[in-house]
Amino acid sequence: MLLDTKNDEVRFKPRLITGVRLSTETSPDYLLLDGQQRLTSMTQALTGDGVVETSDDRGKLLSRRYFVHIETALLGEERVDEAVISVPADGKIKTNFDREVVLDLSTPAQQQEHGYFPLNLLFSPTESTDWLIDLGNTELFKRFNAEVISPASQYELPAILLDRNTSKEAVATVFEKVNTGGEPLTAFELLTATFAGDREYYEANGQDFRLREDWAETCRQFEHYPVLRQITSTHFLQAVTLLASRKKHLSDAGARPTAITAKTEDVLKLKLADYLEWVDPLREAFQWAARFCMDRHIFDASLLPYPTQLIPLAAIRVVLGPDADLLGPRTQIIRWFWSGVLGELYGSTTETRFVADVRQVPEWAMGPESAATPRTIQDATFTESRLHSLRSRVSAAYKGGLGPAARRTGPGLDGGQELRQDPALGAPG
Repeated sequence: MLLDTKNDEVRFKPRLITGVRLSTETSPDYLLLDGQQRLTSMTQALTGDGVVETSDDRGKLLSRRYFVHIETALLGEERVDEAVISVPADGKIKTNFDREVVLDLSTPAQQQEHGYFPLNLLFSPTESTDWLIDLGNTELFKRFNAEVISPASQYELPAILLDRNTSKEAVATVFEKVNTGGEPLTAFELLTATFAGDREYYEANGQDFRLREDWAETCRQFEHYPVLRQITSTHFLQAVTLLASRKKHLSDAGARPTAITAKTEDVLKLKLADYLEWVDPLREAFQWAARFCMDRHIFDASLLPYPTQLIPLAAIRVVLGPDADLLGPRTQIIRWFWSGVLGELYGSTTETRFVADVRQVPEWAMGPESAATPRTIQDATFTESRLHSLRSRVSAAYKGGLGPAARRTGPGLDGGQELRQDPALGAPG
């Protein structure tokens, strides 16, 4: 799948297919989005010295070359797969713990003697012709050239071509539909390429921005907090998008201000400047959120009712700043947190709820009488008898109601128990 690079909206930083050598100033006409593994393998096998760097089923690194047995290939199309063989990079197939050479294809003379044509000459007309002439068999030369080399050189590789008007959102959608066996093209992968192509950053810093390395630094800071293990790069980018769109929303003076959002299509519209503005505050905020959870007796990601709820929690912390640790706002945030958990509100369609949380919770938490009660608290409903019907240990209500939110002091579920709430919650509602 190819993308026309003459596109003002989609600017990706290109990189060469492994094995290709071009000037760094070369501008591509098309970017390869899908099929990179196949074209990389074919480029290495069919050009240069024909050595392909690969690995076996156990991950052991290997260097291989490929040949086609001429006589077998001429027996018909159904025999071509059988005719192609893979040999070590030195051209020698060995046995008996590498003590005995059973087939030596290390030189052109030995290749011609055994009748094995090197596939790295397939698209080199002059070199392949010279090799076949040296074979010394004119009839075999003509047949192999007509039945194998010529059809291969005329073969057209099927491709999907995305034109210059294709948006990043459409690129991601199309890739998702056609890519069934390879790596998923996530928002993180697309933004990695987009950020690396940011011209202003390159001119200011003399190098491209590497989102993957920056995310590795975020993970390094998070590794001290087990509760953050389920926070993915996508979660983090959603939090960045919430804050970046909120800032634009507040600064828009027009009749239709920019919407606050966390949707995937809007994550893809992030600018590198937006990311750089919010990455450090959010790193600190997610770590604050982890300590917030620890205060609620949630110490590990497996005990966390909703990992996704940490997205608006971190964003709320950034909006409130140090005020989030004041007694009044913190009590309100705790109430909002447990409303989402016991109300089981973050299981699906969470992007809309994230937006409502970021818009409503900070103002409400600071306590003005005019502030409306956040939607999450209004939507939360919970009946105490639900605690006795919970069976799945992975459900949010189970983790929140029978796990860290409440301490069991009686003999157990069957014999009765007393549930103690988080003190900040107040009386049961």
